[in-house]
Amino acid sequence: MKGNWHLLSFSALFAAMALKSNYLILWIVVLFIWLSFLYMTKRIRFLLVIMTLTSFGCFYSYFPSYDSDDSTRQEQVQKEVVLQGTIVSSVRQNDKQLSFTFRLEETKEKVSVHYFHQADSFDPLASPFPYTFRAKCFIKGKIDQANAATNPFEFDYRQYLFEKGITQQIILDSLDNLQCKQNHSPLSKLYLVRDALILQSEKQLDPTIAAWQQALIFGDSDQLSDEVVLLFQRWGLSHLLAISGLHVGIIIALLYFILIRLLGVTREKAALIVLLFLPVYALLAGGQPSVWRASLMTVFVILLARKQIKTSRLDMLSIVFLLLLIIDKYMIYHVGFQFSFAVTLGLILSAKWFSTAKSNIETILQISFIAQMMIVPLQMYYFYHFQPLSILLNVIIVPYFSLFVIPSMFFSFILYILPLPLKQLFEKLFLLVHETVLSFIIFIDRYMNFPFTSGEITLFIAIIYYFLLLMMMIHLERKKLKSAFHYGAILCLLLTFVIAHPYLSKEGRVTMLDIGQGDAFIIELPYRKGIFMIDAGASFDFESYEAKDTVYKRVVQTYLMGRGIDTIDAILISHPHLDHHGTVRFILEDFQVKEVVINEFFGADDKELQVWQEHADLKIVEAKAGDKIERKGQSFYILAPLDDKNDKNDNSLVVYARIGNVNWLFTGDISKDIEENIIDSFPELQVDILKVAHHGSNTSTSERMLEKLNPKIALLPVGRKNRYGHPGKEVIESLNQHGAKVYRTDENGAVEYRFRDDKGVIKPYIEK
Repeated sequence: MKGNWHLLSFSALFAAMALKSNYLILWIVVLFIWLSFLYMTKRIRFLLVIMTLTSFGCFYSYFPSYDSDDSTRQEQVQKEVVLQGTIVSSVRQNDKQLSFTFRLEETKEKVSVHYFHQADSFDPLASPFPYTFRAKCFIKGKIDQANAATNPFEFDYRQYLFEKGITQQIILDSLDNLQCKQNHSPLSKLYLVRDALILQSEKQLDPTIAAWQQALIFGDSDQLSDEVVLLFQRWGLSHLLAISGLHVGIIIALLYFILIRLLGVTREKAALIVLLFLPVYALLAGGQPSVWRASLMTVFVILLARKQIKTSRLDMLSIVFLLLLIIDKYMIYHVGFQFSFAVTLGLILSAKWFSTAKSNIETILQISFIAQMMIVPLQMYYFYHFQPLSILLNVIIVPYFSLFVIPSMFFSFILYILPLPLKQLFEKLFLLVHETVLSFIIFIDRYMNFPFTSGEITLFIAIIYYFLLLMMMIHLERKKLKSAFHYGAILCLLLTFVIAHPYLSKEGRVTMLDIGQGDAFIIELPYRKGIFMIDAGASFDFESYEAKDTVYKRVVQTYLMGRGIDTIDAILISHPHLDHHGTVRFILEDFQVKEVVINEFFGADDKELQVWQEHADLKIVEAKAGDKIERKGQSFYILAPLDDKNDKNDNSLVVYARIGNVNWLFTGDISKDIEENIIDSFPELQVDILKVAHHGSNTSTSERMLEKLNPKIALLPVGRKNRYGHPGKEVIESLNQHGAKVYRTDENGAVEYRFRDDKGVIKPYIEK
């Protein structure tokens, strides 16, 4: 197997791809063709072909597969249970909740346990949770079925738990329902040390420094602000927040310096100490895949050197890859695992190219280039965009973290024993430098943020991408610059095609998003001629009546980015209620919106309208009944309000449009009286698809309107188990009696109408 361990690791990767894509035969054919080529060119023996194919079959059977079509995906199970088992993760506690992973003693299944603090200002430092890894507990709580995605591109929390090997989550009403006894094994004591060090960090250090120390030393970034995490994510700097080879390399260098230079330990003994320390540090650092990869590869290097065994770095990477998967089969789904191995593979394969660099700056540029190019498809798959300028920013920020931030975080451990003035001086100096650098990144983000919003990327495109990148690097290594340039140019054309694909597609869509009790429709014209929204609702706090960004981040933002949308030509808002317009303020922060259309009786005192007006480049248009709004070749006809009804619902902007060769009517929250006024005012009105008014309330959808319009399809945005009792039973019965096919977000999730030329089809996200 020497020199060929990568075949087994690729067989495991192909098996995971086959499961994820549901194209088993295709991946068997791809693997067979590759192996046949290697065999025919006498690069491998027939026995190795058989071993690799067998490995593929074993891993295909070994890896778990998530059923995205599970018919119980929307069931909310609330059943109280009493469970006995063991804590099998570090315990995470903040001012809002306490959580950990729990393995059941009887079934060996893993469950996620959560307790939400009742106090508004709970201080985890004053009341730290006294138990940790391996503690045995009795738990009394309620089984709570995790939410599955109900919209395209929405984060699927149920799938997320499944890919961690967690079958369900338990919610505790009180910590009195959690009775534990701490295990005193060496591993448990190690986790107690980790918890104690984190607690000491929070008590002794400036909160900002403590947050960075926990992220960079202990692998826990919970204390970093969401703004910083998102900033680093946008610019491809997330790898700096996850402990990886960079951090492990710095630790090893520090250890060797202290042991050999300061303490005079021999190199052999120093290597042995490092060998023993690395697995311990991997656990102290939270046991993330990236730190295990870096630590285990270093362990292999030291062991093989001691035994004088020569093995390629590619073999070592492959063995560590297989070993981690054998230990934990769910690790194949871990994003950090994928990013870490992809980058490391790229760096190993490019080692000869790096050796041609004429200066350290050139080497850093080469490493940054390869690291970023290796993860572009992964970034597009998970985050729907990539940032070309991140390569240059990494060249600046990676050395800064390597030479200043990470060493400073290790040095901060001795601050506890320094006199207070010295401790305060260090903290002030670090914060001065670090906040300056973060301000620089924020400046770049504000004025030089030109991301490529790619949308979803197919597996086929990703394969072509990596093939072209491999060929480009092979020719660069061989100094065939002209051929390398040609492959690079084709690679750029491929990425351009991914971004431009919507502009080449003749398919259009109208999507009713499932945002709960609220409206949000997105209209995409063929060839990306225009993007429009009709309403953009948000969840909100009933006491303060303030819009929350939950719906925006979970549903609207991910859908827009997943579809490769970065510009919205117009948002038509029916009326000033947060369940119809509360998300607009968040959209304006991240996307270019050219225009917002409101009704003429909207009200200048509306808080959301005042927020929109702060955007100087946004055009706000008041529309009235009889207006025709034509944008990008698409016409919207305003049928109401005819006059001021002194009621926000009845003053809703009612929009009629012909999209995809069918007639649409968007009714906001109007009542039966307004519906009949519209019928009387527009007697020739014909409707194929009706957006049912006011979430199916009995105050809307009159018999007369249905008889006159006779819609074939009724779209009903409504929240699951909402407090208003929507939709009314009479409304559903009436729609059924008039032959309208009803699609409702509480049962079908998002509903798409896809059209091409004169043909269209309805596609609900969840088939009933």
